[in-house]
Amino acid sequence: VSTGSNKVDVPDVVNDNGAVALQTLESYGFHVTLVEVDSDTVEKGYVVWQSVSGSADRGATIQLGISAGQEETTPETTPTDPTKPDPTEPTTPDVTTGTNTGTETGTGTQTGTEGLEEYEMQTVE
Repeated sequence: VSTGSNKVDVPDVVNDNGAVALQTLESYGFHVTLVEVDSDTVEKGYVVWQSVSGSADRGATIQLGISAGQEETTPETTPTDPTKPDPTEPTTPDVTTGTNTGTETGTGTQTGTEGLEEYEMQTVE
C-alpha cells in the first residue's frame, strides 16, 4: 500500500490551443473549467491564463481563460466625397488601357475553438 503524494506536475498550457490544453490537462488527471475572456494579444480559442501552475493534486480543478478574441468595436466612418467613386464598390477594368482601376480585398478567419464546442464556457465581464 502506497502512501505517497498524489501531486502531479501541472503543464504550462498558456498560449496553447484551448482544445489541446484541455486534453493535455485531462490526460494528467485534472478537471478543467473553461472561462471565456477578451484578449487583444492572444488569438481566439487559445489559452490566455491558467489558474494553477507548478504542481497540484491529481483530480484538482484548473481554470483556463480562453480568448474570445479582440472585443468587437464599431469602425469609425469618415464622410466620403460624392464626386469620387466609392472605394468599396467594385470597378471594371478600363478596356482602353487594359488596367484595373479597382481594388480587391479579402478577409479570413481561423478560430482555435474547434474541439471546445461540447464544453460549457463561462463568460467573464
